[in-house]
Amino acid sequence: MFYLTKINKTYQFRLRIPSDLLPHFQQREIRRTLRTTRYREAKTLLHKFTAETERIFTLIRSNTLPDDVLQKIIDTYLNASITLFERQRNREPISADPRRQHRVQDGDDLLSQVIESDEGFDLYQEMIENDIAKSKRLLGRRKGQEVPQVVRAADMFMKKFDLDLGNDSPEYAKLCNELLKAKIKADTVNNEHLNGNYDTDYDVERRNRKQSKSLKELIDIYERDKMDTWSSPKRLQSTHRQILHIIGDVPLDAIDREVSIDLRDALKEYPRSLQKKDMSAPWRELAKKRKGRLSGGSQHFILTEFSTLIDYGKTHEYGIKGSPADGLAGSKDDIKRMKIRTPYTQEELQRMIGVLAGVDREKEPETFWLPLLFAYTGARANEACMLRCADIEQRGDVWVICFRNREEFHQKTKNSKDRQAPIHRDLVRLGFLKYVEAQKASGKDRLFDNLVLYEGKWNKYYGKDFNRTFKQKFLKGYIKEQLAEKDLHSFRMTMISWFVQRKDLATVPNISILQSIIGHFEAADLTNKMEFIKDAQLTLGTYGGGYGKEHEQNELLQHLDYGLDLSPLLSN
Repeated sequence: MFYLTKINKTYQFRLRIPSDLLPHFQQREIRRTLRTTRYREAKTLLHKFTAETERIFTLIRSNTLPDDVLQKIIDTYLNASITLFERQRNREPISADPRRQHRVQDGDDLLSQVIESDEGFDLYQEMIENDIAKSKRLLGRRKGQEVPQVVRAADMFMKKFDLDLGNDSPEYAKLCNELLKAKIKADTVNNEHLNGNYDTDYDVERRNRKQSKSLKELIDIYERDKMDTWSSPKRLQSTHRQILHIIGDVPLDAIDREVSIDLRDALKEYPRSLQKKDMSAPWRELAKKRKGRLSGGSQHFILTEFSTLIDYGKTHEYGIKGSPADGLAGSKDDIKRMKIRTPYTQEELQRMIGVLAGVDREKEPETFWLPLLFAYTGARANEACMLRCADIEQRGDVWVICFRNREEFHQKTKNSKDRQAPIHRDLVRLGFLKYVEAQKASGKDRLFDNLVLYEGKWNKYYGKDFNRTFKQKFLKGYIKEQLAEKDLHSFRMTMISWFVQRKDLATVPNISILQSIIGHFEAADLTNKMEFIKDAQLTLGTYGGGYGKEHEQNELLQHLDYGLDLSPLLSN
C-alpha cells in the first residue's frame, strides 16, 4: 500500500511490501524521500513511484506460485482425473467432436486436449488419468519431477496460467510434488471405486458441497442477513453495486486472486459519483467521459467490503475457493496517511476564540460548543455530536462527559466501548454546565438538538459546515492544501500533542490515563509524535476501558492549558 508521510516538512514516499512478496525483500517497507515540500508535486511523484513499484511487483509475482492458483490447479487435476476415469470405465465419449469419440490411448494427448479446451478449468472438467496400473507404480516416488506424466501436466498448467517457473526453482518443485500427491489421491479413490466403494472422503465431500452461487446472489443473501446491523445501509448497498458493476455477476467459484487484483486496479480508474441509473453502461466507457475518480479512502472502503463479502460466502460454503481477497485492502491506516493532518497552533486556536465570540450560542449552540469540546476532551467528531443530556453526569465532585455505545439512541463509539472524559475547568467557566441544565429544563433529550442523523451519524452535516465555512473564518489566507490539513480530527491531535510535549506529564501512567479519556490511539493521532506513546499504548493499553477512574483522569486533564485568552467568550 502506497502513501505519503511528511518529515520535517519534506514529503516521503512509503510503501508497505505485500505479504506474499516479503520473502523477496530484506525489509517490510520501502522508503524514499521525494525532496519536495509541495503537496501537489509530491502527489505527482507518488504516482510515478507507484507505477514503477507495481511493475517490479508484477515481475516478481510472475515467477511465483500463489497459493490460490496452486489450489485451483490441484483441485482441477484431482477432480478431472476421477471424473474421466469413471467415463472411461463406462466407455463414455470424451469429446463432442466425432473425430475424438474413440478411446484415446495416449493419455497425455487427451490431457493436452482437456487443459487447452474452453471448459478446461471447470471443477468437473475432464483430464486423462486412465492408466491405474501405471499410477500405482508411481506411488512410492517422492519427487514429482521424476514422474514424466506429472511433469507434462505441470508444464501445461504453467502455460494455461502464464506461470514462468524455472525448472530448478522451489516453486516448480512444489507444483510437481503437489500434483503427484493429487495423482496418488485420485488413484486411491479410483481403486476404491473399482471395488464398489463410493463412500470415500472425497465422494462424501462432493455430495455435501453446496452449489456455487453467483456474486449477486451472495450480495442479496448478505444484505438480507446483515442490513439491520449497518449504520450506513445506503452506502454499503452502493458499494455492492460498484463491485458488481466492475466484476459482473460471475459465479463465486470463478472469483480467484486474479479477479480480486483486477478489482483493486479497476478502482483506481473507476468514475466517482456514479448513480444507479448510470451503471447500465460499462464502467470503462463511463470513465472515458468523466474526470472524477474515487478517493483512496473510498477505494479502501470498497475493497474492505469486498473482502467481507468473500469471507461471508466462504463461511457459508457458497462456492468460494481459497482466500482470494486476503490482504487485498491492506491497512486502513495506510490509506489515511495520504491525508495529512496537523494539530492547531496556539495562534490558530486564539483566532478561533475570536470567531466563536461572534456566534449566537442560543441559536447555534453546536457551532459554539463543539469546537471547545473537541479541544478539551479529544473526542472524535461523531462522539461529541451524538451526546445526550443524560450523558453529562456528576461523579462525586467531578463532572464527566460519558461517551456511550447505545444502539437504541444511535450512539456508537470507535471501539464500541463506553468511556468518560472529565469536564475541563475552562468549559465550566464558559457556562457549559449551565447550557446542559437549560437543555434538560426545556425537556430536550439530545445535547445538540439542531443536529440531524444521516447515514447513522450525527456529525455529517456539521462536519461539512465546519470545513466549508467555520474553519475558513479563523484560517483566513490559507491555501487549499493547508486547509485540508486542519479538520475536526486535528483538535484531537492538538490535545495529544500538548500532553506529549510536556515532558513532566508524558509518563507511562499519564499516557495510559490520557488514552482512557480519548479512547484508543490511531495512527493519525500518533503522526510526528514520540515513540513513547506507542510503547505506553502497548504496555498499558487496557487501562481505561470504562468508568471508575474519574479523579485520576480529572487530575491529569486539569493540567491542560493552551494559553488562550477566553475573555471574549466570558463577556457573552
